[in-house]
Amino acid sequence: LQNETSGGLSTLVDSLAVAQQLQQEDPEGFALLASVPVRYEYRDADTWLVAVQPMIELTGKGAMMGVFYSPRLDD
Repeated sequence: LQNETSGGLSTLVDSLAVAQQLQQEDPEGFALLASVPVRYEYRDADTWLVAVQPMIELTGKGAMMGVFYSPRLDD
């Protein structure tokens, strides 16, 4: 993939790499994002979607499994 935007117009990043860096630089912040559930909600005339989960998903052994975000909020 090549980013063809300029001036910060792209909002996509390697979220796992960012989460790994956060874990190294701010372990408390990482732990917060991996443990506190966040409510994601989208509603329009025909649809109502709700999810509640931490932003960073860990395996049972504490390894990073995924990072969640809401693309419907990405303007």
